This record gives sequence, structure tokens and C-alpha cells, in this order.
Amino acid sequence: MKEVGRAPRELRSPWLLLSWVIGLVLLAVGIGSVAEWERFDDIIPVSIFMTPGIWLTLRVPLCSVRIDEEGLRYRGLFRTKRFSWGEVTCIRPGVIGGGSLLTSVAPVLVLEGAEEVELAILAGYVRKSDINVRVSKQSSLMESLRVGRQNGGIPS
Repeated sequence: MKEVGRAPRELRSPWLLLSWVIGLVLLAVGIGSVAEWERFDDIIPVSIFMTPGIWLTLRVPLCSVRIDEEGLRYRGLFRTKRFSWGEVTCIRPGVIGGGSLLTSVAPVLVLEGAEEVELAILAGYVRKSDINVRVSKQSSLMESLRVGRQNGGIPS
């Protein structure tokens, strides 16, 4: 077991690459619309395509869960939040949403007071009864780091 002071780890979902590509496509369509701009009402397709295109292209590369000796930082598409190891009682995979063709599974932080926080940026997708291996591994990694920190160090 290594001592506290390990380099931070970043966890990401492979689905972020698809979101980034969609952002680039929307941005390209918006830029193409600017090239054809003739009247003032042509601003509508520009804003419809460029706004989410710029947002996804710039924000998605920053989305992650960063783990260090103090806790973890969740940086999603719409919010960033820091959780210390002391306030997290458990980390486990959990179902978010559901009832559709594919079910979303993501790591869930159980905080003191039984509050649950879904780390949706790490979500994986499964059929109703399957287990997402990547999400299970990420949840296990975070849980082992949390337990290791409570025992005085972060495991390697």
C-alpha cells in the first residue's frame, strides 16, 4: 500500500468521445450557416447549432471524476462538485433512469445522511438484467480508494 500523496486519477466514460464528435458536427453546421448568412433571421439556425456545438466541444473534454487523497471532484456537463472522503460512506454502481430500451448504470456516492449522488458523466448502458463491467470496475476502484483512505493511505 502506498502512502498518501499519490498522483490524482481521472475517470472518464468512452461515451464522452461521441458527445464531443456530435459537438464538432453541430459547430461545423453552425459555422456553415454563418457562411450562408443573408438576412437577420438566418441567426436562428446559427444559434440552434452553434450554441450546443460550442458547449459540447469545449465542455466535454473537461468532464471527469478526479480522485485524489482528499476525495473526489465530479465535473459533469452542467455542474462541478467536490466530495471529501469523510462525507462519502459508500460508492456502488446504481441504476439511473430506466424503463427504456437501455438502462443507464453509473457509480453512485452514498453520503452521510443517506443522500445519493449519481456520477452520471461515468454512465454506461446495459439491457435490463446485465451488468456494465466498466462502471462496476470504476465503482470498485473508487470504493477501494475510499476504504484505503479511511485506513490511513491510498492503495496502489
